[in-house]
Amino acid sequence: MADQVSGENPTEKTVEKLTETPTGVNRYALQCAIVASIVSIIFGYDTGVMSGAMVFIEEELKTNDVQIEVLTGILNLCALVGSLLAGRTSDVIGRRDSWLHSKILTLIVRIVWLHV
Repeated sequence: MADQVSGENPTEKTVEKLTETPTGVNRYALQCAIVASIVSIIFGYDTGVMSGAMVFIEEELKTNDVQIEVLTGILNLCALVGSLLAGRTSDVIGRRDSWLHSKILTLIVRIVWLHV
């Protein structure tokens, strides 16, 4: 009612707000882009390490080509499953707790792997 008295149209205000272009850099979007690029670099590094290790794995374990292909594919499959579960896990238990649980799981797997 006050808008009608002052002569302003509320629809015009909404249109003006929607057409305003934001200035500056969105820090959150920039941080997300940086983290995504770092994760891609790390995944590429892991893939390169795996490619170099396959030569030694093939010689040491006497594996055939199919077994090497499965081993290589599992790396990508694990990355897919991890990326699908990471967001939901962070939403449910929190970012810090999911980081802590992943580090504990990594430590347990490494300890078990040393004793195998």
